Amino acid sequence: MSNSIRNQVIDMTTTASYAVTDNLYKESLRAMLHLFGDIYYVDGNSNKVNVKCIYGNPERMASRLVADNTMSLPLISISEVSTDNSDERRVHSHIMVSKKEWDPKSRRATRVVSLAPRPVDITYAINIWTKYKADMDMIRSDIYLMFNPNLEVRTKFSDYNQALLSDESESGSLTSSDGVDRVIRKTITVTLETFLPSPSFRVTSTGELKQIQEIDILR
Repeated sequence: MSNSIRNQVIDMTTTASYAVTDNLYKESLRAMLHLFGDIYYVDGNSNKVNVKCIYGNPERMASRLVADNTMSLPLISISEVSTDNSDERRVHSHIMVSKKEWDPKSRRATRVVSLAPRPVDITYAINIWTKYKADMDMIRSDIYLMFNPNLEVRTKFSDYNQALLSDESESGSLTSSDGVDRVIRKTITVTLETFLPSPSFRVTSTGELKQIQEIDILR
């Protein structure tokens, strides 16, 4: 691959990658909410009840629970803590990926180029809110059973994502507005190892690069 095409891809990727990054975070969060929305506990009547899973900052959730004692518990809330580049999984920077792909407009095979996907680690806080320790223990056990030792997370961008348990902490308790109900909180930290895809560009017959709107899915 010529240095001219390489330099063009690097320059064009810088300006085109912001929307891709935003979509990656939204898609990863959506996948986490779906997976942790499949947790159940057994209530006092021996009924298996699904635990609602929502996105929410823990401080804001705590304020809502204190102010509104009608919120249904148990509850799981997920918040994004941080994102870091994964140097351990990175091979080299600016590695180019080139492949042949059918172009329906020109009705012929054309060359598609992009930078290699960048490995990133997204850390989430999985906050469990309950009134009773027994419920907390059931939900906590269900979450740990999901990891063996990792949890596969599929998104529209990649099948090669895995979530790992990083930490667990007691986050104390709080009292609802009526001064009667006590809410227990526990936080489980999960790290999602995923890949940030790069925009793809089609090489035209004149050597120009045209961005492809669809992001390649890693399979």
